[in-house]
Amino acid sequence: MISGPRSRFQPLKMVNWVDWSQLPYDLVILIANKLHSIEDFLAFSAVCHSWRLVYLNKSWTLSPQVPWLMLDENHTSEFIRGFFNISKNKIHGLMLPEAHDCRCWGSSHGWLITVGHDREIRLVNPITHVSINLPPQSTFENQVNVKVYWFDFIHNATVFKIRGELVTMVIYGDRYSLALCRPGDSLWTTVRNSTHFLFINVICYGDQVLALCMRGALVVVVVDGPDPPRAMYMASPPTAEKGWQQIYLVESSGDLLMVFRYEVYSSYQNNMIEFRVYKFDFDSREWTILESLGDRVLYVDDSYCTSFYAWDDLECNSIYFAKDNLDWWLTCALKFEGYYMGVYRMKDKTTDIFCLGKDPPSRYTCPIWVMPTLW
Repeated sequence: MISGPRSRFQPLKMVNWVDWSQLPYDLVILIANKLHSIEDFLAFSAVCHSWRLVYLNKSWTLSPQVPWLMLDENHTSEFIRGFFNISKNKIHGLMLPEAHDCRCWGSSHGWLITVGHDREIRLVNPITHVSINLPPQSTFENQVNVKVYWFDFIHNATVFKIRGELVTMVIYGDRYSLALCRPGDSLWTTVRNSTHFLFINVICYGDQVLALCMRGALVVVVVDGPDPPRAMYMASPPTAEKGWQQIYLVESSGDLLMVFRYEVYSSYQNNMIEFRVYKFDFDSREWTILESLGDRVLYVDDSYCTSFYAWDDLECNSIYFAKDNLDWWLTCALKFEGYYMGVYRMKDKTTDIFCLGKDPPSRYTCPIWVMPTLW
């Protein structure tokens, strides 16, 4: 009989493998509601068919998401768009053929508004790839002096939910007119504007639509009722602000804010960027300067401005901004030198710029904020 040390190779024990697809549906929902990021939920829904049913049945509540910054198409693969998740400091490359070679605008409900060389206008969800056709560019009013370039006719676009209904609003043409449509409409309806406002920005504040004019006047837009949509003057801008490069309207914790951006270009030093923020008093119809945002963070670009509480690595009392105002860049024929975004700190009035890519984007592309959603 041969004897010796015991072998270090032991027989394998039987393992009871767990069939995750057999977990009770209510328990799977509880797991889904513990997830905080849309990336985690997409991975969760890919585990098995029964887990994906939670996503398909919309039986879950996803935590509020931080906006992603959509970049230009990837220069090595024309259908891939980069989406920068600022809270994770990560760029996701997503296949998005629906927006190939299009000019795009973002919105708070996850939709991109796209216009292509064919002048067709669509809503596209970059996560689910759901697409909705909107009336084409040819159905707008006041097209006597239409510009040559297909990407230069619409200046700004955004999507709202008003009383549960999607409403797309765009600013277009040489007169900077405001128009709207709902899914199923055959043409764009131009907002009546007897004062000849030149619109630059529009937001949904509660159930109200508010617009900002080129010189800073605040306007309320009546979109419901038996009469055609119309714009009515509400308030003048703060008298102390002059010579800004861009202005934005933002809703933050129930407050209406006007944000002024100043940017000085110099060949001898980095761009000097500063913001000033005002809060609107609806009773007096006056603007008062706001020295602090508290624990809030603002995100601004031409078409989509929003506000969230600071969480993860985001800096509170700050403004995150993207290089925007594409009309200004086109008019001045300036060259893009890669994409950038920045953060402005209200407390010490300092700015940091982050380069997100050195390749110059197409001449009709600026980074835009998009709220990722699976709805």
